[in-house]
Amino acid sequence: MDLTPLAPEQMSEGLRKVVGPGAPAALKMMAARGLAPLKPAEQVTALYQIWLEPDPALKTAASKSATELADRVLTTALSEALDPRVLHFLTERLVGRHALYEALILNRALADESVVTLAENATERELEIIGVNEERILRCPAILTAMYMNKATRQSTIDRLVELCARNHVRPEGIAAFDEAVAAVAEQGPPGFDGQDFEIDRQMADAQAEAEAEQARADREAQAKGKAAAVLIDEELGGGVDPDAEDAPEKLPEKKKKIRIEDLPMTAKIRLATTGNTFHRAILIRDTKKQVALAAVKSPAVTELEIAAWASNRALSEDVLRYIASSRTYTKDYAVKKALCMNPKVPVALTMGLVMHLQTPDLQKISKSKNVPQALQATARRIFVQRTEKKK
Repeated sequence: MDLTPLAPEQMSEGLRKVVGPGAPAALKMMAARGLAPLKPAEQVTALYQIWLEPDPALKTAASKSATELADRVLTTALSEALDPRVLHFLTERLVGRHALYEALILNRALADESVVTLAENATERELEIIGVNEERILRCPAILTAMYMNKATRQSTIDRLVELCARNHVRPEGIAAFDEAVAAVAEQGPPGFDGQDFEIDRQMADAQAEAEAEQARADREAQAKGKAAAVLIDEELGGGVDPDAEDAPEKLPEKKKKIRIEDLPMTAKIRLATTGNTFHRAILIRDTKKQVALAAVKSPAVTELEIAAWASNRALSEDVLRYIASSRTYTKDYAVKKALCMNPKVPVALTMGLVMHLQTPDLQKISKSKNVPQALQATARRIFVQRTEKKK
């Protein structure tokens, strides 16, 4: 939002005397400190206007006062028709003051951009209020993106809004697995309701709590063993096999530990894969549904360590390996390139473009490996021979 000064005609006479063009600097400073005799709505408007002043002292004082205003003053001010710019100024300074969120959300002058800011860290109750305004979400799909990434949003609400956007041909930016989520909602149908709660919301809460506990355990053990939690979790689930080993199994055994995540409906799995922690992704990258596995590899929180571990894992689906091998970002990492070339499950058409970038010793290993496709083996041998002959 373009936060520009209010025109004099947009202010009351009393407000113009305090912050208008001819107002004394001392009076402006008094207003910036919240000491001017103004009504609550005028007070917050004055703080906004002074915050735009070029004087750093005035700007700092106004911002500090807006952040520290009492709830009763702000509640009264927010019940009035404030300018959207003033409301956005307040929204940015009231992050975490949830007692005021409802008043902000319900103010009809609140701009869509301000709702996005609120949705990023709102609580479940506030998110439910935001989610009721379907017209606003269709107009500004970035609100759904913020709600999707906020773990406090009920999964039943997310499913409803994903279906709403899909039905109206609206595509939110920032949800990497949105297509997968839309397909899952269509396949899954409406969530079950027992008269009090949606079953999917209870399942999601249980799975999140369980995964947080598992992540904390893995973090402690990883610290004790001097390794990354992502690597430890992958090893526990059956990864961590050396891709260079000639006797590496085609299908890696996985430890079976029944966890609640595995029983979640697909829409919940896709969202957890997108927004969850390392443990969530480690479980869901192995899901039999490719939509879920792809959501995990597309997660904005995924790390290079995870990608490198997955690139060498022969138990993962070809769809995941194809996605990694097709990513210019991921294949910039040498360890990922090498792991993909050593993994026979990666389509040879993709590894052919990667093998030429490997170091000579790794080319020699691939040229002698019985676990890679013959075409890749032959290409590696040819490049190896060309390089060694040039050195002679």
